[in-house]
Amino acid sequence: MSQAKVDLHKKERKNRAKVIARRKLQKNIFLLCTAIIGIALLALIIRAGVTHYIDSRPAKSFTVNSESVDNYLSTLSTEDSTK
Repeated sequence: MSQAKVDLHKKERKNRAKVIARRKLQKNIFLLCTAIIGIALLALIIRAGVTHYIDSRPAKSFTVNSESVDNYLSTLSTEDSTK
């Protein structure tokens, strides 16, 4: 091997720990971003399913008898006008 190749090999060996640490960090960042995107997609799918389920259910309706409230309010307004 020529001296240039030997020097290059020594330089690569000297920086190997930094290169490995950088690759490990890049891999962890990639996995973190992938997990975040996956969780976001899963949440969107679940939300769409729940919304579809809720919209497909029939709406509950009920009636309210408000005669007693109307009578009470009418007595209040007549008492206020007499004073």
